[in-house]
Amino acid sequence: MLEILKSIDLICQKHSIKYWRDAGTLLGAVRHNSFMPWDDDLDICMTRPEYEKFMAVCSEELPDNIFLMIL
Repeated sequence: MLEILKSIDLICQKHSIKYWRDAGTLLGAVRHNSFMPWDDDLDICMTRPEYEKFMAVCSEELPDNIFLMIL
């Protein structure tokens, strides 16, 4: 999960996309200085305009071992 978060962070920094960690991901960062050991997902939030910027660049920017699946 850390590698995924690092990849997302790099993309967001490169394209000036604002996001924040939320829910368990934020709680883990504050309480455990990492992830909560039992948490198995990432909680990342963006406003709609930031999300649209992210979606416009992520397919080109994500590393080959990470893919975005929209359901």
